[in-house]
Amino acid sequence: MMRPIHDLETHLTSERGATIVRPTGVLDVSTFPQLRDTLLKCAADQPDVVIVLMDDLVVGSNHLYSVFVQVWMRTSEWPGVPIMLVAEDRRLHRRLTELPAARFVPVHGSVRKAISAAGSPPQRRRAENWLPALSSASHLSRQFTAEICRRWGVRWLTYDAAAIATEFVENTLQHTDSEPVLRLELRRRLLSVAVADESPRLAVLTERSTDGSLSLGLLVVAQSARAWGCTPTHSGGKVTWAILSIDAPRYELPGEL
Repeated sequence: MMRPIHDLETHLTSERGATIVRPTGVLDVSTFPQLRDTLLKCAADQPDVVIVLMDDLVVGSNHLYSVFVQVWMRTSEWPGVPIMLVAEDRRLHRRLTELPAARFVPVHGSVRKAISAAGSPPQRRRAENWLPALSSASHLSRQFTAEICRRWGVRWLTYDAAAIATEFVENTLQHTDSEPVLRLELRRRLLSVAVADESPRLAVLTERSTDGSLSLGLLVVAQSARAWGCTPTHSGGKVTWAILSIDAPRYELPGEL
């Protein structure tokens, strides 16, 4: 006998830099992926904090609360946006604080308290460049990345960051009709390289060689990055991202990028 599939609706609002998510309905095995993906998309928009209002959500079993731990794990490296739960009902609040998930995802009694607990977001430096859907975008991405790394005082990351940016931009050009949007961010001793596009198709990085001298693809991303991934966005597109530690070994750049 087939198990019934329940409905789950999510209502999104914003307040003081926070994205407020109010899920209404039942969280079960059939709606688990829906809520997870909604929260991941909210985090990809990079608000100061994502706050989930729990009072209208019926959770079938305690193990389903792991959805919030999954989201926390997948967003801790990028985009580094905190996830918090709010339960205004006192009994629900007490129950949530006793769950293992509360070790990773804090629980508060109101949106105001959650925003206050989030405090000032960690200092971030951001730079963004909209690139044309042309072959010249690869060169422009390398120039932009080199200039930002120089300006931010992390020049030793230029080679890896530019190689990753090039791979992500070329992936967008080859597999979509979108104009790639390159975004660099420096926070908590981490440099992130992210490229957004309008295609829902997840990035597929393959090994290849360009001009016989620089091998790009999954290997260079996997070897250089502390972490990388591809995250859908609410606009229907995606962001492909990678994280570099600014504590990486310093070395001289191997010629012109």
